[in-house]
Amino acid sequence: MLAATIKTVRGRQPVHPRGGRAAAGRQRVAARRGRKKKDAVVDFDRVIRDPGRAGRLLPAYDSGDHLHPSAEALARMADAVDLDALRPR
Repeated sequence: MLAATIKTVRGRQPVHPRGGRAAAGRQRVAARRGRKKKDAVVDFDRVIRDPGRAGRLLPAYDSGDHLHPSAEALARMADAVDLDALRPR
């Protein structure tokens, strides 16, 4: 299992699911976090955030909506994954 941080979303209006969808999502996340064995952890936020502007994407990695990473950002995120950690042992 690969655990990863999610990227920052400052500069974008938050979208929060409500009601049953939100509760179901929280349960899924809690179940994943509770798993003891993780094959690898990658910090996508560290890879694409702007170090000079906390909570925001690096401008070169912003697709324009301040939410979705650009193609270049996705390539950097892929580079950050340690593939050897995901191979069967």
